[in-house]
Amino acid sequence: MDPSDVGLTLATLVQILGMMQWGVRQSAETEALLTSVERLMNYTTLETETKKGRVAEKWPSFGEIEFKQLHFSFGLTFIFTRLFH
Repeated sequence: MDPSDVGLTLATLVQILGMMQWGVRQSAETEALLTSVERLMNYTTLETETKKGRVAEKWPSFGEIEFKQLHFSFGLTFIFTRLFH
């Protein structure tokens, strides 16, 4: 077997393996994105949690989150202390 043929075969093999790796990666990413779409489709068909269309008494009248003396930490050191007052 001629050494140039071996080199050409190895170079082609490396290219084909790279394309196969790319194809597997793309199919995994596509599956993940389609899973997100599937979840959204399922959320649109959920039934309401209240009976007869009434809102529960303890349900907030508007959306707001209030933080008091919030601390962020990473390990044993505090990153932000009292970020929101």
